[in-house]
Amino acid sequence: ALAATTTARSNAYSGQDKTTPKATKLPPKELAKRVEKDLVENQFLATANFDRTLYDEACTFQDEIDTYELDKFIKGTSNLFVADRSHVDLASPVTASNESVEFKFKEDLCFNIPFKPTVFVSGR
Repeated sequence: ALAATTTARSNAYSGQDKTTPKATKLPPKELAKRVEKDLVENQFLATANFDRTLYDEACTFQDEIDTYELDKFIKGTSNLFVADRSHVDLASPVTASNESVEFKFKEDLCFNIPFKPTVFVSGR
């Protein structure tokens, strides 16, 4: 189960990096819509492919094991999962406020180890 804790502002997609200007002061509804796109279309929980402009560079991602800084989440997720054999579905609407973004999800994650096991996970 992974949760993003952020002052809402994310990977490496379309050449974005730490220096790409952030999408600040988005209305919560627009922020939720853009995060939902990253979840559904970009499958960011399994691919680390997301709109980095939405996330503050100091944001963290948390699962039941640890809390990860943005760059460590990107590197770890990119290396740990086989993106084209993993899939994420939303299990609730994405909601956003000025302080956080929340959602529930279900995912089948294929691990990038020799026999490529797939594990079902759900969380918020």
